[in-house]
Amino acid sequence: MADKPVKLDLGSGPKPARGFRGIDLYCGKTKADRVDLFQTPWPWEDSSVDFVRCSHFIEHLPAPYMRPEPLPADWRTSMQLDEVYDRPWTMRYPLVEFMTELYRVLKPGGQAHIIHPHLKSERAFQDPTHCVFLPMSAWLYVQRPWRIENQLDHPPYPLVDFQVQASYDNIPATVTMRPEAGQQQWINHFWEAAGDVQVLLTSLKEDPAPPVQKARTPRKR
Repeated sequence: MADKPVKLDLGSGPKPARGFRGIDLYCGKTKADRVDLFQTPWPWEDSSVDFVRCSHFIEHLPAPYMRPEPLPADWRTSMQLDEVYDRPWTMRYPLVEFMTELYRVLKPGGQAHIIHPHLKSERAFQDPTHCVFLPMSAWLYVQRPWRIENQLDHPPYPLVDFQVQASYDNIPATVTMRPEAGQQQWINHFWEAAGDVQVLLTSLKEDPAPPVQKARTPRKR
């Protein structure tokens, strides 16, 4: 009997999509569902998730920031004051970490449906907790061939490989009434020509090699 597909709605709020397990730090139904997605690693095994839905969550991820190395529990007795203040700082890129974890937990061929506000819309900026503002071109960075071509296949960029299908949504009639050839140009250059961006990511990582089975040695009779 085939296992039931694992489908997660990340940042679901109180009403996860039908057929999905809602994952939300504040609104998760159980303790296991109340996951802080800003922190990594996530509590799912490698290649264990079939499908992820993530609607209007990634724009709430923190902007890049610097963080000092954590202090040991006994820092008051084991460290001098100048060592506390002079300890190294590291740069964190929460969106990169999010995409890296998403790639890790998805199965080969697994998919993620992500929705976020169109950059040139009021929706992107009206919420004071929005910290990430994505143009459509940002999705080039999760495609390994593009990163290789542009010599960007190295940290701190996300070392992932997704097939990307992206389109604009919530397009007003003032745009859709125009000739199709001109709609894209209108969306690219004018504000409020689209409300959201819909993105479907498909994991292109390879299936792990099956374990090698040793040949049995026949018993001597």
